[in-house]
Amino acid sequence: KVRDALREQREQERMSRTAQATRAVEKKEEAKTKEEIAREKELQQIKNAYLGVKKEKKKAAKISEKFRFAFDWGAEEDTSADLNPLYDKKHEALLLFGRGLRAGIDRREQLSRRDEA
Repeated sequence: KVRDALREQREQERMSRTAQATRAVEKKEEAKTKEEIAREKELQQIKNAYLGVKKEKKKAAKISEKFRFAFDWGAEEDTSADLNPLYDKKHEALLLFGRGLRAGIDRREQLSRRDEA
């Protein structure tokens, strides 16, 4: 029983030592990787300086796209209603002097609106 306890204690000590050693090695590898990365960047810059780099060409915009006018603007950009109070209330057309109805719109709703006006 004592031997088994001593063995287990030794194994735990070995495991903790190996864990500490691997952590130390990982830290060294991280430091090396930073140095290696810097070295690789430097080598790449030297290679580009001697061999030249193919730069991506800019796409030339077509003349039709260059002068195309964009017709999309928001309703909040419309300032015409603010100029004159006459334009605040929009006029609804009365079809057949108030007797006609518009197609595609609820008939009852049209009649109720017409009666209110």
